[in-house]
Amino acid sequence: MTQGKNEERLLKKSRAEEGSVTVLIIAFLPVLLLLLGLSIDIGRILAAKTELYKACDIAARETARRIDVVEASVTGNQRRGVTTEQVTAFVEENLNSDRGVRIESVDMVSTDTHVTVTCKASLPLLFSGLINRHASTITVTGMARIKPYVARN
Repeated sequence: MTQGKNEERLLKKSRAEEGSVTVLIIAFLPVLLLLLGLSIDIGRILAAKTELYKACDIAARETARRIDVVEASVTGNQRRGVTTEQVTAFVEENLNSDRGVRIESVDMVSTDTHVTVTCKASLPLLFSGLINRHASTITVTGMARIKPYVARN
């Protein structure tokens, strides 16, 4: 008889807890969706940063290739015949804009041996607007070595 009372008590207790799983799901579902959205935005940021880095690095290499070392040594011109507009064009040509990356600025610094190109861009975010963050700023730097001019006979 004791076993029957125990079973009856367990049945009453389980009936009292009916629907508790539904309450837990309703409570945690928004948190899980927010975390999913944030992970999608983080993935987009990392992919955009990789693409921007590749474009910036290609721009640095192309700039280093086009620098006129002889003209620079004669005129002392730091930029050596390559303009910022040209460097920006190199970045834009090599950037896959399918993700919505918008270039904000491109800066070039050249020394006697290297060219450094710094690109700053913004990426609109999809889900982070829920926490009042609508865009992310991405900054990358590409560097290339300037090959010295060798006179050929």
